Amino acid sequence: MKSETTERQYKNNAVASGTLPDCLSWIYDSGSERFRFSGEASALFGQGGSQKAYSLDDILESIHPEDKKCFLKAFNHLLTDGKSFEQSVRFRKNSRAVINTRTSAEKISGSEDTSTILGTIILYNRTWSTERREVKQYNNQYRQLFELSPTGIIVEDKNGIILDVNPSFCHSIGYNREELAGQDIRILAHPEVRDQVSGNIAALMAGQVLKHTVKSIRKNGSSCFMELRETKVQLPGGDEGILCIAEDFTEKLKAQDEHVQKEKLKTALEMAGAVCHELNQPLTTIFITTDLLMDFPKNENVLDILSILKNEAMRISRLSERLRHIAKYETRDYIQGQKIFDINKASLPDEK
Repeated sequence: MKSETTERQYKNNAVASGTLPDCLSWIYDSGSERFRFSGEASALFGQGGSQKAYSLDDILESIHPEDKKCFLKAFNHLLTDGKSFEQSVRFRKNSRAVINTRTSAEKISGSEDTSTILGTIILYNRTWSTERREVKQYNNQYRQLFELSPTGIIVEDKNGIILDVNPSFCHSIGYNREELAGQDIRILAHPEVRDQVSGNIAALMAGQVLKHTVKSIRKNGSSCFMELRETKVQLPGGDEGILCIAEDFTEKLKAQDEHVQKEKLKTALEMAGAVCHELNQPLTTIFITTDLLMDFPKNENVLDILSILKNEAMRISRLSERLRHIAKYETRDYIQGQKIFDINKASLPDEK
């Protein structure tokens, strides 16, 4: 991944000068708005240990005044747009000594509400054995994030073959890690969208970043909807691959659909109430008038007309009654492919 590429690049530069860089790390959680440093990073900057959490203001206070603005701008872009960054940053220890670093950061998981950011700090004043130890610590820390992330994570090769998945994704899809490793990602795609997978892989390998909701299929055969954030990454061996952050969107989509249906029902009820109100007054007049006319001297033709008029008025009255008892939003086919509100299906059965 990018941090590994950066690390390798700076190692090569440092080898020429007889030293090797030291890779330290930090994690930022946007939910709590707090940073946590690795143990070595905390010790280096004179902080209070890896368990202590720091605010953004705390971090800015430890950055050289001339570098604060640039760091803050890049960090905010990462939070809002997901754009990773790499830049030179000078940190100040508690003793006010300046430490020159090359700092990078990238978003490794997240949703619309929260994100997790992993940062690395590269120095040039440690030995090879120290550097190797801290790179191992960094990799272990990354692995812990991968395993414990509440969001599903999938790592694929450039052809869409699954290399690794985390427990959260396994839980949402019903497979275990061993069942998915080595399988084509297409086994998780619903048949309706399976032919789109090749195009998505091609777009990712061309450098596009995809954010989309796809219809997937669980191990038990049930359908679900996954919100995916996918990007091309460099795998540990140097090959290109795909990193996919997957969140089960099924319940949210269902809730959104229910909300839309409730809004439609609310609109229908408001319309029905207005129609009933407007119909009731003329209907009352029609009923009273027809009853009075039918008491006049009998004329067969007049009585037939009045009977028809009264029957139609009663039909409108029953329609008004159904409108008053609408309980759900239902539609039916109309002319030229249009849909119209189905009053009979929408009203309570015992009120029809």
